[in-house]
Amino acid sequence: MQSTPSIIDSLKDQLIYLADDDSAFLKAMTLVIEDTGAAVSCFRNGEELLKASFDTPPKLILLDLNMPLLNGFDVLKQLNKEDDYKHIPVLVLSGACDDFNMSQAFELGANDYITKPFSHKELLFRIANHLNTAKNIETLLNRQQELARFNKAMIDREFRIIELKKEVNALCTEHSLDEKYQIPM
Repeated sequence: MQSTPSIIDSLKDQLIYLADDDSAFLKAMTLVIEDTGAAVSCFRNGEELLKASFDTPPKLILLDLNMPLLNGFDVLKQLNKEDDYKHIPVLVLSGACDDFNMSQAFELGANDYITKPFSHKELLFRIANHLNTAKNIETLLNRQQELARFNKAMIDREFRIIELKKEVNALCTEHSLDEKYQIPM
């Protein structure tokens, strides 16, 4: 009997960046996420994460807020300044469960906020849901671009038809008095 694919199967071959200053946490999460077939790159601070994200954008970022050099809030600010990176889903993984940190993260563009400790399975489902949402948005944007190109082509054709009608009308007017073009009655 064949099992139905799980939503977690959608993580396979996806590039996920994980930023946290706790090396034990990085190792544990890397094992959990890589077990799904996803590729994980780990970063110990926000500067390294941003540099890598701008060089090779991931499909999703898991981000701690409290890191050296550049904290998670600053990373969110930088990502959202750049149009090319605004679409990357960012899930904040933080021990801070207060309303201020949570609302600040969402205001700066985080797509989700998960407080530590958390269930590994829940994390994987949330990652999969955000990846699927991002994929659907990308599909819609691509179709929107295709539709815009199609509409432009249709408008161009319509203008060409109007120009041809004008040329035909001008020729008809020009030659309507010419006996060669008279229809015998």
